[in-house]
Amino acid sequence: MNKVTAALLGLASVCLVAGCSPAEDDGDGARTPMSGASATPTLDPSSTGRMELDNRSYSPGDLLSVSWPGEDTRGVAYSLDAWDGSEWRTVYYLSAVSPGFRPKGDPTWWDADATGYGWVDVGVTGPGPDAAILPDTAATGTYRLCTANSPEQSCVVLTVD
Repeated sequence: MNKVTAALLGLASVCLVAGCSPAEDDGDGARTPMSGASATPTLDPSSTGRMELDNRSYSPGDLLSVSWPGEDTRGVAYSLDAWDGSEWRTVYYLSAVSPGFRPKGDPTWWDADATGYGWVDVGVTGPGPDAAILPDTAATGTYRLCTANSPEQSCVVLTVD
């Protein structure tokens, strides 16, 4: 390994450990987006337009009604990602019930950092609606609801008041 390669690998390791991102430290440990970062959440255009929510604004603990007008094949697993001002960060996983899959029990959720949780890897089709529950611990903010185990990822933006 030459010196340049070793230096680049060292720099990459520092970024992985330190969490390098397009943000600046305000001096008090808080990070704010740099001028190049978007403060407005965006979605990859390839992940939009397939699923729809009954509303765009919810309160913690609300039931989400997720419809699929194009009758896409999907799973019953969803991720709920929080917008932190510069990027999406997965904070919860949701397991939905659907007309195509009705397990015993109600829709459920868990923290993304929790262990010992999972969902049935099942495919459902049809327009839905899938019923998912918004975590009662969700903080106020902007979120992205995405499929978590579908052939094609689909996402939609919502807010929690």
